[in-house]
Amino acid sequence: ALMVMVNNTEKKSSSVSKQNGAIGARVFEIIKEKSISQKELAQKAGILESTISNWKKTGQNPGADKIMPICRVLNVSPYYLLEGKESVTDFVIEAGSEDAVLLEGFHSLDKDKKNRLLGYLDALKSS
Repeated sequence: ALMVMVNNTEKKSSSVSKQNGAIGARVFEIIKEKSISQKELAQKAGILESTISNWKKTGQNPGADKIMPICRVLNVSPYYLLEGKESVTDFVIEAGSEDAVLLEGFHSLDKDKKNRLLGYLDALKSS
């Protein structure tokens, strides 16, 4: 699946600020909110329980290779985990769907062709 985030309106996470260990602190905030144990997170995300305990003890953030597994288990977007904000209009597009083909095709175009396509789209919507 391809995650698309449209950054229109954002809502902030509660108390975690952007500082050392903020991502790790956010992980613990979310597992507390969702009543998930560190052990359960470790098992479902394929991360050693001692690694998760270390984040809490040392105030460190999870490594980049741990972000996606954590997001899947906690059912949050990487953007939310990293920034503490959630876009109100996040949605997931399945790979290979018509939407994904259109989006990937659009991103492969140069700027002029993108503008032409957007103009065509506007004309279609108003007809």
